[in-house]
Amino acid sequence: MNLKKKNQETGEEEVSSRLSHYKAKATRHIFLIRHSQYNTDGHNDKERILTKLGREQAELTGKRLASLGLKFDKIVHSSMTRATETTNIISEYLPGVTKLSTDLLREGAPIEPNPPSSHWKPEAVMFEML
Repeated sequence: MNLKKKNQETGEEEVSSRLSHYKAKATRHIFLIRHSQYNTDGHNDKERILTKLGREQAELTGKRLASLGLKFDKIVHSSMTRATETTNIISEYLPGVTKLSTDLLREGAPIEPNPPSSHWKPEAVMFEML
């Protein structure tokens, strides 16, 4: 699209008039939802399960999403226990929605800190852009 400026200072009038002819052909809704409250005393991922409050939070989230009346295609979630539990509870309110678990969404430092830190002990494989 070649946009010539009518207003030498900003060109906004020309751009606005040309863009008014373009209409969106699709609408996408992306919801970012963090896992619910979990047992922070767990020593590893499998022990960091949702608390009673966390399960209630996930249920309320599922009910709210269902009440929106939107068509959901999939839920992409971390493979961590707390995220999987949260997803399973939410998905009870969104029947037929595909769930996709991925290690790419796991929490943690993305790369080893530089300078090194003595308290950095990752649980998962780290990914690095090449």
